[in-house]
Amino acid sequence: MSRNVDFTALLCVAFLAIWPNSGGVAFAQNQKLSVVFLDYPPYMYEENGKVVGLVVDVEKEAFEKAGYDVEFRIVPWSRALQEVKDGTSDVLASAGRTPDREQFLDYVDEPLYFSEMVLFVKKDRLLPYTGDLAELKEVVIGAVNNISYGAKFDDAVRAGRFQHLEYVNSTALNIGKLIAGRTDAMVAQRLVGVAELKKTNDLDKVKVLSPPIEVGLSFTAFSKAKPLGVARAEFEKQLKLMKEDGRYQKIYEKYSK
Repeated sequence: MSRNVDFTALLCVAFLAIWPNSGGVAFAQNQKLSVVFLDYPPYMYEENGKVVGLVVDVEKEAFEKAGYDVEFRIVPWSRALQEVKDGTSDVLASAGRTPDREQFLDYVDEPLYFSEMVLFVKKDRLLPYTGDLAELKEVVIGAVNNISYGAKFDDAVRAGRFQHLEYVNSTALNIGKLIAGRTDAMVAQRLVGVAELKKTNDLDKVKVLSPPIEVGLSFTAFSKAKPLGVARAEFEKQLKLMKEDGRYQKIYEKYSK
């Protein structure tokens, strides 16, 4: 009888050790985590059959130092959000912080990168813009579905201040519409827009309007559908160390030139 009680107690201790009441550690170190994101160069994209990019390099090193193996996958943005929401995937590589997303995403507090949202127009396009979004009311603007362009722009969208906002599924599609004259402007994160324009050989055909719409922050976020609290904390610890010792800056400079 005593031996049975002792065995039961040991099981309870073991269970508590892997399931803390603040999020748990069901994902042990050395267990593979699934990280998803959209095709978003230079942050994450496919090259020669491999998923690469600024975010991939940073997160892979941080996760490995924390003791976690990771698999990066590129999927459409809407699918990435849904997979992390329902727990099919564990981590959303990068996202702006919004109240809606905080319902299902456990954000890392340390920012992953600064996100400068800007407007791209063709070089010969004269578009009066001084930073007031009201000036864009009649402008045909291309945007990507389900992408947050910062609180200022997102609030203007919800308030219906843009009469001609056209959505597609990728920045590359928006570039095609912009160059063809089907839109007047394209809203995009600066590094993403430049990277995609280089790929399509259209960088010399456009210019960036000043000032930026907004300079915000993007964060790595973990699924709340799974007990990933410890993995999140360990990842954040390593991300901070990478910024302190210069490894993060070296990776950022590699992709921002």
